[in-house]
Amino acid sequence: MLAGSAKSQSALEFLSGYIWAFIIIAIILSVIYYLLAIPSAITSTSCSLTGGVDCKGLIVGSKAGATQFDAVIVNAQQYDFMGPTNLIFNVSGYGNVTATCSPANVISGGTTICSGSISANIVQSSIIRGLIKVTTGVCLSGNVNRCTAIAPTTYIGNFSSQVGAYTSNNLPVNLVLYVASSSTSAGTQDLVTANIKIFSLPASSSGITFSTNVPSSATISPEYVLTNSNGNATAEFTATAGGTYNVIATYGNYVASNTIIVSSPTTTVSQCYSLTLADTPGGASVSASPSNSVGCSSGSYSAGAVITLTATPSSGNIFASWSGTYQSTSNPWSYSMPSGAATETANYNICYQLTLTDGTGGSSVVASPSNSAGCSSGSYFSGTAITLTATPASGYTFSSWTGTSSSSSNPWSYSMPASTASETANYASSCTGTNTLTVNSYLSLTVPASTTVSYTMYGGGGGGNYPGYGTSSTGGSYSTGSFAITSGQTLTVYVGGGGGGASSYDGGGGGGGGSGYYGGGGGAACGAPAGGGGGGSSAVLVSGSVTACANGGTGASDTSDDAYGGSGATCSAGGAGGTGGGSCGSYPGYAGGLNFGGNGNPGSWAAGYGGSSGSGGASNSGCAGGGGGGYGAGGGGGSYCGSGGGAGGSNGGNGNNNAVGYGGGMGGDSGTGGGGTTTSGSGGGNGGSVTLSWPGSSCPI
Repeated sequence: MLAGSAKSQSALEFLSGYIWAFIIIAIILSVIYYLLAIPSAITSTSCSLTGGVDCKGLIVGSKAGATQFDAVIVNAQQYDFMGPTNLIFNVSGYGNVTATCSPANVISGGTTICSGSISANIVQSSIIRGLIKVTTGVCLSGNVNRCTAIAPTTYIGNFSSQVGAYTSNNLPVNLVLYVASSSTSAGTQDLVTANIKIFSLPASSSGITFSTNVPSSATISPEYVLTNSNGNATAEFTATAGGTYNVIATYGNYVASNTIIVSSPTTTVSQCYSLTLADTPGGASVSASPSNSVGCSSGSYSAGAVITLTATPSSGNIFASWSGTYQSTSNPWSYSMPSGAATETANYNICYQLTLTDGTGGSSVVASPSNSAGCSSGSYFSGTAITLTATPASGYTFSSWTGTSSSSSNPWSYSMPASTASETANYASSCTGTNTLTVNSYLSLTVPASTTVSYTMYGGGGGGNYPGYGTSSTGGSYSTGSFAITSGQTLTVYVGGGGGGASSYDGGGGGGGGSGYYGGGGGAACGAPAGGGGGGSSAVLVSGSVTACANGGTGASDTSDDAYGGSGATCSAGGAGGTGGGSCGSYPGYAGGLNFGGNGNPGSWAAGYGGSSGSGGASNSGCAGGGGGGYGAGGGGGSYCGSGGGAGGSNGGNGNNNAVGYGGGMGGDSGTGGGGTTTSGSGGGNGGSVTLSWPGSSCPI
């Protein structure tokens, strides 16, 4: 008994000593089983990217000969993706998995699904890790449909996942389509709503495409819709014929559908009433939109139909009002059809042109206001009150208005007729007698009024030589007549100057030519009494054209030594100067030029330089010619050797003697045009003159 008891005790001690070991082993086996049998419950899948995109979820499934990768990528930047978009998993120990993403173009906040596989059967329940890269173009314009090619951008991140079993719908994408009503009638709108969830979360900004199996009889608008924050995208379905329609929503490779049964439309016959539109003068067109109610003929509508009436005025006119069954000043007009036939007429304000003319003797004519509101300048509505005011020019008084209407009032309160109109302001001259103007120099003015002008004129006289030698000088020619001038033309008067006188006998210079429209030539000299300068021509020009002219006289010459005076200037060219003579041979005088007196040509030692336009004669080798006369003035006397000649006169004055030696005498006053002589030296020629006269002693030209 003791032995048996001892054995039993030994067994209990053995069990009590090793029971904890059995418990520990059981726990370890349980942990191993838990890790191997249900690892998916304790290992989570994760993926992340840095930058403008984000990895929302990842599923990895093993199948025969391959392993499938499916990921959801979200565009987390403010710009759109521009496809195609590529994704690469770099799996540790296995290499790269290239995935294709659909849809390729993703707006900001939108979602794309990327799928790809690797030709390796990774053992299920294995834990894999690696890098994830997304390469995509970025559409900076904000519209993936309008982008040009842009250099792609690559976003890099990490992933880890436990490999599971592959199924045909491994990725948890749930796309469903709801309809507001499963049965409706033709022509009635029915709302359809697609909802998309990925990983049980709403997918916002994802593009849903709607379609129907009978597009010829049904429309869905819009056909492409972005989901909202709840993952919903809504469109309107409308069918024009009865039948059973399948409505389809598509996101990438995922499709959902629903059915709508549409009953055929029922025809309701409404009472149709005619609307007649009329357009009055001044209108281009009048129209109604729509052109009719459904079921009614063109121009007919059901009672209460809303119609937009539009009147278009012709060019230059303005819409005024609608008259007829109803009245309005609105254009366009939102018109409600009455329960009966109706007529509406478009009325317009017509802009008529008023043309104003200012007659002879007028300064200005104006209309106030310048136009009716909305009309162009000078155009008015019929009946508009206008104030017409005519302002006469100096020497005239207003007499009357003539044209479409007539009046002797000024200002005149004028009422615009219903037609174009023209009005002319007429004036009468207030001038009496005769107006006379004598010009001794130069004149230029713009003619304020049209009239006929009479004229008398003399050219400038030639300058004299030393008394007792050779020929005498001659006076300028005389001319008389009349010409017509028109308001606005330019009137220019040149008065010929007298030629400069020659120097005394002993080696002096020749006389200078007088100025004018063309100046006279200068006299020559060569060591003997010199020739006098020619006189300048007088002329009247109307707007630049010569209308009247008187030539200048010829300067005196010295026949004993062939020192000839200058010829008088004509109205087409300057006169030539006289020639020098004696022991020096023959030298011609200098020809005259436009406006100014010519200079004498120099001899071998003594010059015959004449002054021009009133200046003194220049010296050369100690001797010089007389000064040329200014416009309408006599020329100065010549010099003895040693200084310049005397200056010519200006504005009708006499020329000056030279202060040294035997200077010539003063030229005569303007008006007679005679040649100049003195008893000591030589005098300058008389200046010419121009006298103008026209009707009206108190009226300007």
